Amino acid sequence: VFYPIQTIALTTTYTEYVVNFTNTNGTDPYLAFRHNWTSSSSSTYIDNVIWEPIPACADVTGITVPQTTVSTATVNWIPAGSETQWDIVYGETTVTDPTTLTPISPAPSTNPFGTITGLTDNTTYKVWVRSVCDGGNGAWIGPVTFKTPCLAMTTFDENFDTTTGTDLPGCWTVIKNGTGLNQYAYAYTVGTNSNSGLRAVQLNNASSTAPSNIMLISPNLQNVSAGTHRLKFFAKTNGDVGSIQIGTVDGTSDTAFFYEYQTIELTNTYTEYIVDFTAYQGTDTYIAFRHNTPGTYKSIYL
Repeated sequence: VFYPIQTIALTTTYTEYVVNFTNTNGTDPYLAFRHNWTSSSSSTYIDNVIWEPIPACADVTGITVPQTTVSTATVNWIPAGSETQWDIVYGETTVTDPTTLTPISPAPSTNPFGTITGLTDNTTYKVWVRSVCDGGNGAWIGPVTFKTPCLAMTTFDENFDTTTGTDLPGCWTVIKNGTGLNQYAYAYTVGTNSNSGLRAVQLNNASSTAPSNIMLISPNLQNVSAGTHRLKFFAKTNGDVGSIQIGTVDGTSDTAFFYEYQTIELTNTYTEYIVDFTAYQGTDTYIAFRHNTPGTYKSIYL
């Protein structure tokens, strides 16, 4: 016999939900997740299920890593209530249990943010945060994954042929943001439509609208503002005409700001383009290739 405790309205995006069993008076020894859709052919997906004691203080929310360097990462979060102290732990991707880690100093922190130091460049990490209050500790919330950038380069020559699947080369990243961004927009490597070799990068806007950004980001560069270098690349669109913007960004997080430097009109034939950076006046260290073709489900190949 099913006994309902709580009904939760779901969306198409994975979201963490917490159900406290403080007011349950039954004797059942099993928990049930009951499919509650009224329409046909509907699915519910469930993952990362935890049954644990209710913590002494409330859970933090909104953990983000807004800025990383080759050796540091800034961690922010939203306090859960009246607590004024927090612990932060981190580890590489192989770590699954935050209780095995030692909180970073100062522990606990008296600010709702912290800086992790001593990291390795081009490495992916996990971070967890918990609240600390008079009655004890909150639960470890996370993990949130982040990656440190590569050490700054002076030149690069990339044809994407060493990649597999949809992976990018190690020091290349993708930024997708903006209120008009469609969740199905993408920028990744593909095994078709290459100019040479077997592989290229495809940027597709799905049904995104302005303002939105779908951008391929270069490795970290020492000399974008030196006035001594140029960018060369081949590009085309999957329509009769298209457009790509070349610019810079001030980081590789989803909050990075795009500075437009040059707009290039594309055709459906691969053409080599050269962008001279002698006139660039900014201080950004990453070059961005931004999808700029209007319409929906338009692709650009690099």
